[in-house]
Amino acid sequence: MVPAILQPAIYTPMRRVSERRMSSGWALFPGILVTFFVSGLVHDLLFFYLTREMPAGEVTLFFMLQGVCLAAELAVKKKTTVTQRWQLSPAVSRILTVRFVFVTGSWLMTPQLVRSGVLEKYTNEALFFVNFIKQKKAEVILVSRVF
Repeated sequence: MVPAILQPAIYTPMRRVSERRMSSGWALFPGILVTFFVSGLVHDLLFFYLTREMPAGEVTLFFMLQGVCLAAELAVKKKTTVTQRWQLSPAVSRILTVRFVFVTGSWLMTPQLVRSGVLEKYTNEALFFVNFIKQKKAEVILVSRVF
C-alpha cells in the first residue's frame, strides 16, 4: 500500500522534475531521497500519534539513511565493472540488508519509544487483555459445569 501511494505522489513527480536538470539515469536519486524523506516525516507523525510526544527526528533520520544507502547501492550497481568483479550471493545480500535495517532501526527508532514509555503502556494493555480473556474463559468453564 505504501509504495502504491508514494510512487505516484512523490517519486514519479520528483523524478520528472529531476530529469529536466540531469540525465534520466541519475534522476532517480533525488526521487529516492525525497520519497524516503517524506516517508520519514509521515512515520514521525505516526510516532507522534502513538506516543503523544514531539518527534525528535530520529525516525526521519532512519528513513533518510535508508534512502541514502539505497541510492548508494544503485549507484554502485550502475557501474557494471564493479558489480561484475565483486558480487554477493542473494542470500548474503538479504541477510546483510535485514541486519542493516535492524541495527539502524534499533539505533534510531527504539529510543523514541523507550523515552515515551509507550512500550510499557502497550505491554500493560496486552497483559490486561490476556487476563481479561483468562477470566472470561474461567467464567465460561464455571457456567458450563453448572449446566
